Amino acid sequence: MNGKHPLKRFLTFSSAIWLLAVCAVFYLIAVPPLQDAWAHFFWKRVPCKVTLKDGKFTKFLYNYDGRSRNSAREDFWVRNRAASWSAANISDTSANFDQICYVSPSNPNSAVLNLTAHKRWDRAVNSLFLSGFVICVATALAVVSRIRRKKAANAAVQTP
Repeated sequence: MNGKHPLKRFLTFSSAIWLLAVCAVFYLIAVPPLQDAWAHFFWKRVPCKVTLKDGKFTKFLYNYDGRSRNSAREDFWVRNRAASWSAANISDTSANFDQICYVSPSNPNSAVLNLTAHKRWDRAVNSLFLSGFVICVATALAVVSRIRRKKAANAAVQTP
């Protein structure tokens, strides 16, 4: 061995880029269906009431630990959880709570209405687009890195 560590050829800039890309794609595509499974087994099922505006889902209302809360997170493909973290008092506590939602016991402000991310891939368009973008960027960075390494190697060979 010429003084180089045997793993050095695997621990390159390109391999780090691809490792980050794989992690990002996993987060974007695999995490919502896994969250479905986690919520199914470990989150509390709580009665809730869905509110609609012009026939479209806007939020749902639920009570947990004696506090009234609301969430706009219809399923786990909805990444923006800011709406579900904003606890609000529900003025109509006698509302007909006719559906079931899932609430995190460790963070009651985190709730989801449906566990359908594993079935509703039509709602994953943004995640699929971003995954494609991540792969394109990783490919471009790996190609540029390889070109630079080849130029540096050629320059080192040509230098007397």
